[in-house]
Amino acid sequence: MKLSIKSIFLPPSRITPSQGLAIFVLLIWAVYYLVGVENVPFHPDESTQIFMSHDFDRFALNSSPILSPDPEIEYHRQLLRMLDAPFTRYLIGFARWIGTMPATPVDWDWSKSWQENEAAGAIPSNKLLLLSRFSVAILCPFSIFLLYLSGEKIGGSGLGWLTLILAGMNSLIWLHTRRAMAEGSVFFFSALALYTIISIRKRAWFNALSVSLAVNSKQSVLGLVILGLLALIPNTSGGLSRFRIFCINLFIYLGILAAVTYWLNPFIHENPLKAFGQAWNARNDLSRRQIEEISQIEPGWVVASPIEKLGGVLVQVFFAPPAISDVNNYDEELLYSKSQYLNVPLHSLGNGLFWGSIHLGLVLFGLIISLRKSFLVDGFNYRILAGGAIIMLIFMAFLLPPVPYQRYGIVLLPFTTILAAVGIASFYQIWKEARRAITVKKIKSSP
Repeated sequence: MKLSIKSIFLPPSRITPSQGLAIFVLLIWAVYYLVGVENVPFHPDESTQIFMSHDFDRFALNSSPILSPDPEIEYHRQLLRMLDAPFTRYLIGFARWIGTMPATPVDWDWSKSWQENEAAGAIPSNKLLLLSRFSVAILCPFSIFLLYLSGEKIGGSGLGWLTLILAGMNSLIWLHTRRAMAEGSVFFFSALALYTIISIRKRAWFNALSVSLAVNSKQSVLGLVILGLLALIPNTSGGLSRFRIFCINLFIYLGILAAVTYWLNPFIHENPLKAFGQAWNARNDLSRRQIEEISQIEPGWVVASPIEKLGGVLVQVFFAPPAISDVNNYDEELLYSKSQYLNVPLHSLGNGLFWGSIHLGLVLFGLIISLRKSFLVDGFNYRILAGGAIIMLIFMAFLLPPVPYQRYGIVLLPFTTILAAVGIASFYQIWKEARRAITVKKIKSSP
């Protein structure tokens, strides 16, 4: 079968009425979502991404010198290349290229005051910030449509619509995907990876491409690599031996993953093994400094064990209000924009003890139902959904930094959103069966 864009995203021969209506609803939703981009409070890490988007000029366009004339700035850029996944900065750089706007000349310095950073040129202009945010935020409507398609593939159009509604009302999505940061791109590519693994799992190369771009948006989705590998196992039947087909798929999958990562990270070109070792050491050093600095400000924030990390992430995803700031360095400067943003009901909907408990309960119930259905003959999609959620949680428990910032939990949302939809659909099915049983009992007992 010839693979086309249409066959990738909409495998049926035509768009169904339900899918067409979903597209129409998302178009309306996207207008409101994108109009509010400029009202999202600023996060200093947006400045870092815009500063590092200079790499697009250097590596993609070759329109800037290989080395900065300031060796200190060049060293800092190289350090950030080792710490952060690259895709978002290329996305922002591409938007800047279209808009003919330069990157910010310096990175944000967390040790300095807001005013000192502003004087140094670390705060982007309103136009540059808005352009950078749009380059990332534009992906979110497509992300939610991919989740709709995944839900539809797993449990029919009803589950797809539940997924769409839950994602569209999630206050964490409204906040974290509308900033010029990695969360918007990692949410999109995680949703794409989940959909491709479920829908076109015979195409190992396409699964590998979506997983590769997700990992190169944010390293915390490394669990998707394992999920993609597990998805290859059912696809070993055919004319050749099962083992040979699996080995071919495995070679394609790992080869594309390595090639994409190599291509998007020029700092590893000269000596990949040494570069990865340096990146690992830089990440460990950052974690150590985070522990030292955060412990002095908010000692209760630092978590050490995997169980504590997992608990911290779940609290942030389900119970904590939308985190405008990771730390309280600049609360005074952000007070007005924060209050204005949170005054909009949709921007703080769903979290808290009451709604968060219901949300988490639905996710856990959906996970139980998915695990149960995964043992059925046609339970592959449920295995991927439940297995993906569990794998992501395990990886986050062991690989996350010791400070559970809320935005780290964005990578869970493609899975938890569909699982919550499964929970709601299952409760509804139980209610329908119970009502039917009561009706039948009444009919039998009537004279």
